[in-house]
Amino acid sequence: MVVSYNDNLQFGNSVFHVQTEYYKATGTIICNIFKDGKALKKLKKKVEESQDLNQLISEFHDFVLNRLKEGAKLKEVKQTTAFKFYFPEELKAKIVDIIAPYFGAAMNVIWNDAVNNSPDIEAFVSNLLNDLDENLRVVIEHKVRFIIANSLNFKAGKKGVFIGNVERDKVLLAISPFFGVNANSVLDIAQSLYSGDIDKFKNIILKKYNGDKVSELENSLNRLFG
Repeated sequence: MVVSYNDNLQFGNSVFHVQTEYYKATGTIICNIFKDGKALKKLKKKVEESQDLNQLISEFHDFVLNRLKEGAKLKEVKQTTAFKFYFPEELKAKIVDIIAPYFGAAMNVIWNDAVNNSPDIEAFVSNLLNDLDENLRVVIEHKVRFIIANSLNFKAGKKGVFIGNVERDKVLLAISPFFGVNANSVLDIAQSLYSGDIDKFKNIILKKYNGDKVSELENSLNRLFG
């Protein structure tokens, strides 16, 4: 019989509930972390059914419990592996400041899981926040994406290229929260049609956007170009 494990850990005024079980349909052990009754993260581990599942579930459960206990003692994020993409320390510090109060002792285990499983900045934000309680996720994601979009030190794409008097990198950073992985191609199209008229350039980008945050995108572009 395959078992599941449940434990509560209290750090200060917060109670973390850790629930670990095996899902036969996907061949995955999933560990759910809750803080004060709200979902924080699903940690997953693929396993073979021929293995000793109860032992693997127990080991994974204990691993997460130990990471939470360690995290409760740490005063800063202890990152175990490097990013697979450019992510400056200043930007990291700003994002940690935003999310640490929400994640608490789970901060380190959630941060490192996102780092290990993210090939780019868009995937990182998704992996970091997607398992959160919905209401909490909306609040935090808005703050995180705002910091990324307005970070003057974050650089990606084609360096040293200017659109008007603004570096291309900064334009890419501003539109990435809206276009995700398609931001670079959208900017390439807009830049190829750019004739020196900034208003037309902004309109090209706005017409490419099909989401429900047009005014936010327009405001972001206006802040860049004035």
